[in-house]
Amino acid sequence: MNVQFKLIQLRDYLNLSRNAFAKKIGCSTTQLNRYEAGINEIPDYIISEISSVFHVNPRYFYEDMQVNDAVAKLENKDKHNSEVAERLKARRLELNLSQKELSVISGVSTSQLSQIESMNYTLSKSNAEKIADALETSTEWLLEGKEEYKEYPVNKKLIEWLWKHPEERRELWIKIKQ
Repeated sequence: MNVQFKLIQLRDYLNLSRNAFAKKIGCSTTQLNRYEAGINEIPDYIISEISSVFHVNPRYFYEDMQVNDAVAKLENKDKHNSEVAERLKARRLELNLSQKELSVISGVSTSQLSQIESMNYTLSKSNAEKIADALETSTEWLLEGKEEYKEYPVNKKLIEWLWKHPEERRELWIKIKQ
């Protein structure tokens, strides 16, 4: 199967219109039509962009690989994003915070918070730290769902406090060593 048919097959598998697909990879719908019709050869940088944006194994376009095998990572990522979004929103509501209030406390924009909660944006590690701190929880709970890390997180605040209080740090160290 040639690259143009692989492109059509992928777009159909992702259930995206030509316009939506083209917009996500940064090309015009007309250009995408030309790629799919075989009028223009699909450049390597477009294959690279498609692979990056849709989390598709680039070998899919050049080897005998099924589309569902090529995008399996995408399904896992969607599941992960969904779980992160659920935890973030549940904790935000548990603390009676609006997205705007969380934005002010965390320093993460309201639009990014909205995108994360609607699963259109993958939460970065740095933003996860800011949001977790604002939600008084840990990044391990927020990103990985480790329930034992939800309350009383060991985060930068606690570590900074321990460095400022050497006696308590010493006592804690002694207890840990026992």
